[in-house]
Amino acid sequence: MKYGILVDSSARILESELVGKNIKTIPLVVIHNKTTEFDDTIENIESHKVYELIENGDDITTSLASPGKLKEFYLEMLKEYDHIIHITISEKLSGMIKTAFMVSKEEEVAGKVSIMDHTTDGNMIKYLAFALDKKIQSGELTEVADIQNFVTEFSKKSAILFVPGDIKRLAKSGRGGGMMVSILAALNTKIAIHWTVPPKKIGMSRKIDAAVENMLKYANKIKTITNRDVLFVRSTAMKQTIKSSVIDTLNKHKITFREEDLPTVFACHGGVNFFTLMFVPKD
Repeated sequence: MKYGILVDSSARILESELVGKNIKTIPLVVIHNKTTEFDDTIENIESHKVYELIENGDDITTSLASPGKLKEFYLEMLKEYDHIIHITISEKLSGMIKTAFMVSKEEEVAGKVSIMDHTTDGNMIKYLAFALDKKIQSGELTEVADIQNFVTEFSKKSAILFVPGDIKRLAKSGRGGGMMVSILAALNTKIAIHWTVPPKKIGMSRKIDAAVENMLKYANKIKTITNRDVLFVRSTAMKQTIKSSVIDTLNKHKITFREEDLPTVFACHGGVNFFTLMFVPKD
């Protein structure tokens, strides 16, 4: 059976990264002032100057792909693949998974789409999809149940720690969980959070370097992520002083890391200075 993997634009996968992989991406939708809508693509984000709008305090939100558009993607993929493995943006951030379950039951695609249960998000989904595609193409994974088990184990071995750039925006969006509302009084405080179910506060500090210190100490206590690569994920509009502080702290601890761009959905709901440290399981 030939499997195709579907993710959405929250995974921040570039077209050049898809060469040789059985992975497709469906864009989420960005909404400006509740009236203007456009697909979440790098070209659209740049042409609509989304980061400038966010910094100016404009109402910028995101939405899932419509059921009709998702069905079109499924049908198009099924021309090339026998079965679709759909890794959606998590339920903590979007209702996409509910839409996927609904559409996957429609007659034309029923029995040909499997929606994965997982607990990760953002760029981590990219690396989950890459690792999964490699296992499937090598013949190591041939059954949907085994694929789901791999996804579950990958999720357990990964970790996403983040610091919101704009707590008010994150709380207003509802993406940060109930804990966000209770800490709005600490707007001048940097809050490090473990993106889990439910989100868990790691620590609070006045400075970015102290927030990163808290994140690293916390990560060292998570036994399941000892063998991992580290990503520093930030928006291209992040303030240079914040970026430098994060990098300097990582270098001080001799942490080998890679920088990657932040998916639009996180900047829209957490501000342009939102950043994460992601601990990605190695092969």
